[in-house]
Amino acid sequence: MGGRHARRSPVPAYAAAAALAVGLTATVGILAMRDDESPASASGTNSTQSRSATGSATTPANTTGGAECAPDAAPLHVLVAPELDAVTQAAAERVTASDPCRTYTVDTAADREGVTAAQADQPPQVWVPDSVTWLDALSSQARDRYRVDAGVAQSPIALARPAGADGAAPASWADVVRGSEPLKLADPDRDAASRLAFYTAWAQRSGPLDRAAGSRLVLLSRYTKNSTSALLKDYETKPDDASAFPISERAAYAFDRQRPKEPLVLAFPRTGTPVLDYPWLSLKQLSAAQARDMEALRAELDSSESRDALTAAGFRVRGADDAGPKVAGRSARPTIIDNPESATREEATAQWDLLRTDMRMLAVIDVSGSMAWDSGTPGQSRMDVLLGSAGRALGTLAAGSEIGAWVFSTAQDGPKQDWRQLVTIRRLDAKVNGHTQRDELRRQLARIPSRIQGDTGLYDTTLAAFLRMRDSYDGNFVNSVVLMTDGVNDDTTGGLGLRTLLSRLKDEFDPDRPVRVVTIGMGEADASALKQISAATGGTSYIANRAEDIDRVLVQALLARPLPVAK
Repeated sequence: MGGRHARRSPVPAYAAAAALAVGLTATVGILAMRDDESPASASGTNSTQSRSATGSATTPANTTGGAECAPDAAPLHVLVAPELDAVTQAAAERVTASDPCRTYTVDTAADREGVTAAQADQPPQVWVPDSVTWLDALSSQARDRYRVDAGVAQSPIALARPAGADGAAPASWADVVRGSEPLKLADPDRDAASRLAFYTAWAQRSGPLDRAAGSRLVLLSRYTKNSTSALLKDYETKPDDASAFPISERAAYAFDRQRPKEPLVLAFPRTGTPVLDYPWLSLKQLSAAQARDMEALRAELDSSESRDALTAAGFRVRGADDAGPKVAGRSARPTIIDNPESATREEATAQWDLLRTDMRMLAVIDVSGSMAWDSGTPGQSRMDVLLGSAGRALGTLAAGSEIGAWVFSTAQDGPKQDWRQLVTIRRLDAKVNGHTQRDELRRQLARIPSRIQGDTGLYDTTLAAFLRMRDSYDGNFVNSVVLMTDGVNDDTTGGLGLRTLLSRLKDEFDPDRPVRVVTIGMGEADASALKQISAATGGTSYIANRAEDIDRVLVQALLARPLPVAK
């Protein structure tokens, strides 16, 4: 070690962004669980890894006191999750101590800062994020750069509950997400623990979302935090608002070591839980010398000294006692399950993106005479069933959604117009005549039964609603027409036929301003025609008659992903 001199590591362009993110995030203070190393002595005889402003550290090169290293030798750049920093730096220092020609620059990057680094022109030669699912966020070109090897450590995902809460294990992550227990999530785009919990819940679902589950997911998507650290901060500072949330066992252990006033209670779903797997990702294009340096560090991280350090920090390592660390005096042996398949992860991600995107919707309701007929639900007409479900669905939508309403039947607004606007499209929290748009919609829905008359002017209304939404398209929303009817097109005032309507919808569809028409049929509705109408715009079509069916399909209609438009 004599003669080595500590020096600052180079500062890659992305590292400054990572430093800013670390500076703004509470994660490091709660989760890192280490002190910064002391600076090197002035004489250099007791040199240590030197930390730059980015949190990186470098073991020095070409200062070996007699050893001959390659003249172009350079530190291997290693990027790790913040919680692996201390263990990785210590391992790198031991490798350099035994072979001074092997040197390393160790940087830390949390969540998406690691993705940014991996997609840079000069990516880290080794990247150890907390989850292999971060690869999903890379472009295919960047993803193909890396070889994926077994992880350095593991940490299973638990459900953290407030102190004093029921410690019973839930059946599954699906039950957690669709249940009634108060729940919070970190943003799955930024936090791997919440992402894996949501992915697993999505994979375990038994069918389409019902109204309650859909409403819960919409609310969860609107009130996420940026990280597990932010959830922990809320838990400490807002005890009256304490809720359950996903957390890695290691993060819970680190939090518990801070001796909080109210320790967390952990529970693992009985059907199994995924893990943060800390994969070892190395560039496929490494020189022979870089590959040897990489393998030396990887081997050192598998050494008994590193494994002991990882275990002491709350990680699980292969071959160790599977009881794991004690949190609030208790350890656990959860059932570990694999991450959902790639296709399921993509589907879950798309659904989440849709859930958190506010709706801009025109609800178009059939008020033809047959809507007063019996629905099959005792004591309720078709209109009663439909309006009850519509009112409940309205309550699930976020305040930032923009909703309006039309009704339609023949000659509804003059002899040649089959539709009438009841409520113009506005944000649900907009003020309208002293109350909110949501309340105004409820008031107008309650008056709809008095408007029942005439026949079903379906096709003219569909085209008019589609064109209204397309011409007022707003790219910040999911734009749609949701049309509810109980009959076939029966326009005694003339108007479009089905073939002409479909042709017009396809011709008028603008991929830069996509508007989908979602159709919901009841009673004698023309299922074939409704399906064709929806397909022409990338929408979906549903048939339902019972109250519970209407509830279910309305939620599906609001949360459904747009489909490709047939050409």
